[in-house]
Amino acid sequence: SDVDVIFDASGMFGGEYYADIIVASNDPEDPEVVVPAHLSVTGASDIWVDPDTVDFGVMFVNYGGTLDLELGNDGTDVLNVSSITVDNTAFTVSQSSATVDYGEEIMLNVTFMPTDVGTYSGTITVQSDDPDEGTLTIPVYANGVEPPVIAVAPDSLSADLYTGDSLDQVLTISNNGLSDLIFEID
Repeated sequence: SDVDVIFDASGMFGGEYYADIIVASNDPEDPEVVVPAHLSVTGASDIWVDPDTVDFGVMFVNYGGTLDLELGNDGTDVLNVSSITVDNTAFTVSQSSATVDYGEEIMLNVTFMPTDVGTYSGTITVQSDDPDEGTLTIPVYANGVEPPVIAVAPDSLSADLYTGDSLDQVLTISNNGLSDLIFEID
């Protein structure tokens, strides 16, 4: 009889695995035959990112902002990231390389600093030793607009009143910028 023996390394960490296949029978001379089995597993990293697109939305020229990009490893071996780059200088990434243990993640800060009004886009490229996703690309988008500029007049208010009197005064809030000004008064 032929017996299929299946070696399955799914989800296994890299290393050497040994087992014995024991064949028991009614043979009086050899009631058990032991067949050694050996499996050599090469661990593999498995990269992931969240989110898969970095979208800053609307940001003010010369102010910009920062968003988080999580990069992790769901594999069974250490992930070696040799390069993290972005192809548009309006965007920067906090790290240019990394090592991520299996089951771990790191947080990358993606910064956008527009110097002119306009729509910006780019691609973050991550080079790693992930066997099936050695190069991972993440699109990045932003829109740079002129900021609002608040003006409040007068600079200060004062009043001298007797108990029980009241006085109304006007405080003028204006926007000397090009974007909508959103404000609260407490």
